[in-house]
Amino acid sequence: MKQKLFSYSLILAFTLSLSSCATIFTSSKQEITISGESGTSIYDGYKKIGHLDKDGIGIIKVKKSLSSKKLTAKKEGYEKKIISVNTTINWVTLFNFFFTPGFLVDLATGQLCKYDDDYFEIEMEKTEDKQPKFRSTLV
Repeated sequence: MKQKLFSYSLILAFTLSLSSCATIFTSSKQEITISGESGTSIYDGYKKIGHLDKDGIGIIKVKKSLSSKKLTAKKEGYEKKIISVNTTINWVTLFNFFFTPGFLVDLATGQLCKYDDDYFEIEMEKTEDKQPKFRSTLV
């Protein structure tokens, strides 16, 4: 019985050693609110991750990473708009100060950082007609 209890305690200790403060206390995705033209689609690379509803507001969940991210807003008849989402340190990771494996876990999962801003207002610009306009003159 003591050996089973010791084994379970060892497994629990090992499992907890693989977790870290940011992994436990924060999500791996962060919500970002974007406002602008209704019907605008938001892309992360080539993957559509959301759109702005009829009120012109969209709440998008973006996976956290160690580096900044560039999102693209697209709508037919409008120029595409790049949204730069910058990262900053997730201060919850400082609780790992005395536990180095915790930093490594946060680093590997991307939760060492979080996105600096969580609200972006975009102003879409209409695409100008690229077709050349010819004037016909009747003589």
